[in-house]
Amino acid sequence: MTHENDPNGIQAEKKRNFTPRWFMDLLNARLSLGDTFWLGAVGVTLIFSPALFIFGYQLPLIFFPTSGNLILNILLGVITVYCAILTTAVFRTAVRTPDVGGWRWVGVAIVFLQTLNLAYQTYLGF
Repeated sequence: MTHENDPNGIQAEKKRNFTPRWFMDLLNARLSLGDTFWLGAVGVTLIFSPALFIFGYQLPLIFFPTSGNLILNILLGVITVYCAILTTAVFRTAVRTPDVGGWRWVGVAIVFLQTLNLAYQTYLGF
């Protein structure tokens, strides 16, 4: 479907993604399982990973060489809390979409393991 045929549909939905309201809907499990898993976990990770590396690791080492790890641990903690809340949202969405089959539990497991990994990295101090 092209933009001319659907001016308020797909294009409007794309503009809504990654806004504060969208994040509230995401974390309260109001979106579809696909949006909750793929955009919430994978899409946000594609944004957080480079930002975490630049703002949480490289810049603090340059400007604050003695407290660089503290800034990184704070950012890792924030992302870990986000992933923990996202894990519950993916689980709640998976429960109400039985038509997806077993793949919904694979998505829950992936987000849960991602959360455990981040929590472990935060605990170790990266």
